[in-house]
Amino acid sequence: MAAIIDISVDIYTGMPFYPGDPGAAIKPVHAIGGGAVANIAELRLGSHVGTHVDAPRHFLDEGTTVDNLSLQALIGPARVLDLTG
Repeated sequence: MAAIIDISVDIYTGMPFYPGDPGAAIKPVHAIGGGAVANIAELRLGSHVGTHVDAPRHFLDEGTTVDNLSLQALIGPARVLDLTG
């Protein structure tokens, strides 16, 4: 049986995003260092930030939403390339 490897990219403030869509922003809200009981951050992002899937609903009013897609439909061979250079 082949291993399943998560190839999702990390989400961070200033990461690349689809032109014209909102980007990602992570803003600390509460910090243990400031007396809070937990570190809490506010996360804002557009639906095209980072690794994502455009479900049929993205283009069709009556299409299937991403929460109703089969996980099996999202698993398959992949080639991962580092093109940062």
